[in-house]
Formats: sequence, structure tokens, C-alpha cells
Amino acid sequence: MLRRTLTHGGAVAAHVEDVVVDKAHRGQGLGLALTRALVTAARESGAYKCVLVCSGKLEGLYGKAGFAKDGIYMKAKL
Repeated sequence: MLRRTLTHGGAVAAHVEDVVVDKAHRGQGLGLALTRALVTAARESGAYKCVLVCSGKLEGLYGKAGFAKDGIYMKAKL
């Protein structure tokens, strides 16, 4: 998802959410390829950043795609 921010002069930021590969096809590098393609699309759209939220067990996968921890993520229970 691309969105205009209220900061950075209304610049575009990208948000990656819910990258899922069917269980029958996991372990083939599809999630990594898809995530890298999303980062490339964000870059080509002119986004100044691309963020995602993931569980700790997926940190290694997203690290391979170029993501790194940055700050803290919090949520409110609704």
C-alpha cells in the first residue's frame, strides 16, 4: 500500500502487510522474491521508505529482503 504522509512534505511511504505463501509452496524462495519485488515497486514509485510489520519468527526472511529493525511497534487492543 502506498500512502501520502503528513510529514516529509506529503511524501509517499509504502507499507507491506500480509505477505503469504501457501504451505504447499513454502521453502522455494517465493516469499523472498515477492517481498523484494514489493520493495522494488515502492522504490520505483518514489516512496521515501517502505515499512512492514512481522512476527519475530519472520525477521530473518525480511532481513534477506533488505529490512532491518527500526524503532518499536505498538498496537492498541480493539
